[in-house]
Amino acid sequence: MIMALEAGRLLHLLGMYLRVRAQFTEAERYLLQALSLCEQREEPTDVAANLHELAFLYYDQGQYQQAQPYYQRALTLCEQIYGPEHPRVANTLNDIGVLYHTMGNVAEAAAYYQRALNIRQRTLAADHPDLAESFNNLGYIYYIQNNMAEAETLFLQALSLQEQSLGSQHPYLAMTLTNLAVLYLKQQRYRPETTEIQRVRTTPVASKDYSGTRFGARLS
Repeated sequence: MIMALEAGRLLHLLGMYLRVRAQFTEAERYLLQALSLCEQREEPTDVAANLHELAFLYYDQGQYQQAQPYYQRALTLCEQIYGPEHPRVANTLNDIGVLYHTMGNVAEAAAYYQRALNIRQRTLAADHPDLAESFNNLGYIYYIQNNMAEAETLFLQALSLQEQSLGSQHPYLAMTLTNLAVLYLKQQRYRPETTEIQRVRTTPVASKDYSGTRFGARLS
């Protein structure tokens, strides 16, 4: 049993590595094998991890309908393992929100983003970076809905929190600063010397996060 469990975890790690390298066909094969082994051994934590990774895999390829059931199964399992009020549940809710957002289902995305934020506010420290992620994502929803005042409030909350928890030069701030700059441009509050514009130019940009789909939305 231990050997099978370790084999499942090794297959999972190999699948993750191949996904990061965009070798999707091989990654899928190993991840499905890992999922099967973990299900046979009734290891719910490992099953949830494999479900998440398969969802990421299909999301990365633009196969959103295929990703959806894996995310939903992962959510159900995480709620059973950790309880409904846990940061890992919030992460999965946020991922599903990103999926619906990408698919153009704004109402569903907003609902999942809000659920994730509610859990994070109850379970995380007030300066935790994941709260900034939720503020950014919900801010983007309000921007789409043309609720600029609420969008700006959330983007500013995200920026303040990121500065406190990550520092003023962290690459993730570039996303939030860009969101504010685009919002101000749409409102015709844009000037080249605007603080947010200047900081976008000088803040390092984060490279693509291949660990999943979680980190905040950026306006374009």
